[in-house]
Amino acid sequence: MNTFPTVSFIIVDYNGVSLLGDCLDSLCGQDYPKEKIEIIVVDNGAGSDSERLIVTRYPHVKYLKSSVNNYCAANNVGIRKSKGEFVALVNNDATLAPCWLKEILPVMLHHKKAAAACGKVLFPDGRIQGTGHIELPNFYWADRGFKEEERGQYAHIEQIDSISHCAAIFRRECIMQAGLLDEDFIMYLEDVDISLRIAQKGWKLFYVPLSIAHHKFHGSIDDASVEFLCERNRLLLLAKHFPEKLADALFGKGFFARAQSKKGLLGILPLILDKLSKHHGAETARSLLPEIFAGTEKVLNYQKDTLAKRIADAQEQFESHKRQCAVEINLLKETVEAAKKDITQQGAQLAETEARLSEASCELVLLRQRCSEAAQEIAEKEQEISSINRQLLLNTQVLREAREEASSLQSQLHQIYNSETYRFIAKPLWKILDFFKGKRIARLDSHGSGVIVIKPFCVGTADALNMLRQLCQSYPQTRIAIFANVTAADYQVLINSEFAQDRYIFSPGINRLTIWRLCKALLHIRSIRYDQSIVLMGEPAYRGYWKVKLFALLCGSRRMKFHFIRPAQAESHETYAAVRYFGKVLSSVLRVSVFAVAFLLGIVIPLKLKKIFQK
Repeated sequence: MNTFPTVSFIIVDYNGVSLLGDCLDSLCGQDYPKEKIEIIVVDNGAGSDSERLIVTRYPHVKYLKSSVNNYCAANNVGIRKSKGEFVALVNNDATLAPCWLKEILPVMLHHKKAAAACGKVLFPDGRIQGTGHIELPNFYWADRGFKEEERGQYAHIEQIDSISHCAAIFRRECIMQAGLLDEDFIMYLEDVDISLRIAQKGWKLFYVPLSIAHHKFHGSIDDASVEFLCERNRLLLLAKHFPEKLADALFGKGFFARAQSKKGLLGILPLILDKLSKHHGAETARSLLPEIFAGTEKVLNYQKDTLAKRIADAQEQFESHKRQCAVEINLLKETVEAAKKDITQQGAQLAETEARLSEASCELVLLRQRCSEAAQEIAEKEQEISSINRQLLLNTQVLREAREEASSLQSQLHQIYNSETYRFIAKPLWKILDFFKGKRIARLDSHGSGVIVIKPFCVGTADALNMLRQLCQSYPQTRIAIFANVTAADYQVLINSEFAQDRYIFSPGINRLTIWRLCKALLHIRSIRYDQSIVLMGEPAYRGYWKVKLFALLCGSRRMKFHFIRPAQAESHETYAAVRYFGKVLSSVLRVSVFAVAFLLGIVIPLKLKKIFQK
C-alpha cells in the first residue's frame, strides 16, 4: 500500500464503560500509521462514565454526545463529524485484530466500486458469529456461519449481499451518495437497509476473511429488546423496499401475535404506514391499506385465539389450584386436631417426666457416692497401669530386638530367593509339585488370580449369566472364566458373553466335550492358576454333582465354593426329585437312630449293669 488514506473509526457507546476500554485498545493497536486514524466515540444519550475514561486514558479520542438513545442517529452524528476518506463502524463490545484495517483496506482500494466491506466476526470462545448476512425465507436475515466451529471455512475474499455493522468499513463517497443510516430503525437491520440502498446505487459489498474481530454479541442490550427490534425493523424494511410483500409478511414468526400491550402489532402499525407513505407516496400506501389491514386482522385473530386459550388454561389452573388448596386446608385442620391431641398427651408425659426427675435426683446422690468409690479404685488402677507401662517398655525393647532379628532373617530369605539355586532348581521343582498336589501354597513368588464358574446341566443359562454379571460388577479387575457343557441354543449365549474373559464352552454338534478336550481344558485351567472355583448348584437330587465336584478339585484352585441357585418355579419332576432326596436323608437318619438304640440296649446297658452287680 503506497499511500495510506485516512480512516475514521466511530464507536457508539451506551453505558458500556466496562467494554469500551478493550475496544479502544484494539483500535489504538492497529498495524497502521497512527496519524491516519481518527477515533470518535459518540455517547448515545446515557450520560455514563465513558467521558471520564476517554479524558484520562485516551486524550486523542474525540468524544461526542447524542441527544437521544438511537444507535443509527448516534452513528450519523459521528459520520458527519468525521474527516476520513473511509469510515469504519465498530460496536463498543467488539475488539479488532491488529491486522484488521491492514487486511480490509487494500480490498477497498483495489475495487473502485467497493462501497463497504466486513471481516470475519468471532465469539470470544473462537466460534464464528458472522461473515456477512444471508437472506432467509419471509424476509428474515441472519449472520452467515452463525455459531459454526472455526475450521478454516469462509477463507476467500468474495462479494456478499449485506454486511454487519459490528465491524465494517465504508467509502465516504458511497455513504454520501446512498445516504446515512435510517434513524427510524434505531438499531438492528439498519445494516441490511443501507446494504440494499448501496446495491441499488450500483456499488458492491465485500467480505475479507483475514480481518478478524471478536464480539461479545448483545453485550449492551437484553434478548427481549433484540427480538422486538428485529421483528419491528423487518416490517419497516418491507415497507421501505418491498411494499407489495408487506401484507403477506406481517405474521412472520408470530412474534406480534404473541406479544402484548405496546409491543403488539397495533402499536407499531402507524410507524409502518408512515414509512410506507414516506418512501412510496400516499397513493401507493392508500392502495396497499386494504391488504395490510386484512393481514393485521389475521394477526389479531391469531392473537385473540391465543389469548382465549391462555385464559382457559389459566382458569383451569386456577380451579386446580383452588381444589388443591381445599385439600391442603383439610389436611391442615386434621394436623391441628392431631397436634392438640399430642399436646394433651405431652402434658401427661411431662408430669410423668417430673416424677421420674425426682427419682433420678435421688439416684444421682447414690451415683455421686459410687463415683467417689470409683475414684479410689481408679487411683489403684493407675498404679497398676504404671507398673504395666514399665513392663510394656521392657516388652517394647524385646520386640525391637525381635524385629531387628526378623529383618536380618528377611534379608537372608531374599538372598535365598534371588540365588541361582532357588531360581533354577527349587522354584521349578516347587511348581511341578504344586501342579501334582492339586492346590495352591501361598508364597512370595506365587499368587493365584481369577475366578472360574462351573455350570452343571441342571443350572439355567440365565442364572449362570447373572452370576458372571455379579462377579464382574463386584470384582472389575479380576479375571473371570466359565466352564459349561450346554445345549446348542445356550452355546451362542455363553460364548458371546461379555462378562467372562476365558470361556470353556462345549455343546453337542458344535464343540462336543470329549476326553481329549476335557484334558486339554483342564491343563489350560491349571496353567492359568485361578484363585477360586465356584460350582453352581441347582436341583439337590442332581446325580452329576460328583463329576462337577471332581472337576472343581482337578482345577487346582486354592478355594472352592458351592453356590446353590433355587429355581423360581419348581416343575413336577423337580419336586419329585427333591422329595425323593429328602426321603433318602430321612431313611438314613432313621437307620442311624435304630443302630444307636440297639447299641445302647445290647452293649452299653448290660455292661453298666454288670459293673453295678459286681460292686
